[in-house]
Amino acid sequence: MFKHLFKLIWNKKKQNFLLITEMFVSFIVMFAVFTLMVYYYQNYRKPTGFDYNDVWVVNYNAPENIQTADSIRLFQETLTKMLSSMPQIQATSFTSVNVPFSMSTSNTEVSYGDTRHIRSNVYHGEPSYKDVLKFEMLQGRWFNDADDAAGKYVPVVINEKLKEDLFGNENAVGKIIKEEQFGDMPAANPYRVIGVANNMKDKSDYQAIEGGLYLKMDTGSMRWTGNILLKVKPGTDAAFEAKLFKSVSNAVGSTVEIEHLD
Repeated sequence: MFKHLFKLIWNKKKQNFLLITEMFVSFIVMFAVFTLMVYYYQNYRKPTGFDYNDVWVVNYNAPENIQTADSIRLFQETLTKMLSSMPQIQATSFTSVNVPFSMSTSNTEVSYGDTRHIRSNVYHGEPSYKDVLKFEMLQGRWFNDADDAAGKYVPVVINEKLKEDLFGNENAVGKIIKEEQFGDMPAANPYRVIGVANNMKDKSDYQAIEGGLYLKMDTGSMRWTGNILLKVKPGTDAAFEAKLFKSVSNAVGSTVEIEHLD
């Protein structure tokens, strides 16, 4: 029946030009929609890679008088001690602005050897960053305080996606990678890979996994940060959130915003 119908349409293709065009466009649209559905479903099926439940983000503006390295370190330590003293908070970490599920992105291009140049997201966090988000290390280790005296090479952790793009099936730990230089910007020190973390879908459940490069926060990056990740106990209520808001506002002297990753 359909074969006969299409044959009649084709024999009168001049008269049925608009109908044929409409059928063709409809096919293209349905094919595109079906392809996108399969693409997003495949992304959705992949594991999230970290635990965002009971994780809060505190956003603030750092005091203007915090400029020197010593004042930055003192401010960070004071705020960390205050937050850690609260029994509802299990772990804290200062972090760059591109926290999970935010609209913020920071990226760069890194290279290994002369042929592999890969664009990657860049994240900054403290040694406790891993304790807040509860992801896993597949190779090597996460940062510790001894990495502050790393010397010539900056210690870096990469995710599984970036590891595969740069090194394939090779062991990534100990490899030296470089950040690409753009324009007149000074070249960054080479990075030494100390660990490989599992992939994390920190953009959304439906977005494809992207390369990730993790750097330990120092006083230089701390100068520009205004974000703290908190792992709170399950069942922590709005009453504590109000107390937290007041405490942080008094400590930083600026507007504070608290968000829940879930």
